[in-house]
Formats: sequence, structure tokens, C-alpha cells
Amino acid sequence: MEIAVVQLRCKRCNHMWHPRKSEVRICPKCKSPYWDKEKKYVYGRKRIR
Repeated sequence: MEIAVVQLRCKRCNHMWHPRKSEVRICPKCKSPYWDKEKKYVYGRKRIR
């Protein structure tokens, strides 16, 4: 018997966790609701125009 374990990764803070619910809304570490989307801009590295 095999059990599939799902592991998710936040694309904002790189935190990895096993979800308790089937629908994940926020990252448990950084609390970002955009945990599944890449950052478009990193502050301090590029200029805003």
C-alpha cells in the first residue's frame, strides 16, 4: 500500500510544508496569499521607472 504525500513550496520565501487541507490559501510562514506566484520585482536590485 502506497500513500501519496503532497509537499508544497512557497515561491516567495521558499518554505516547504505538507498541507493539512486540500485548498491552501496562504503560506504558513510568510502569510502571503500569493505563495504560488513568482515575485515580479525584487526591491533593492532594480530601479523603478
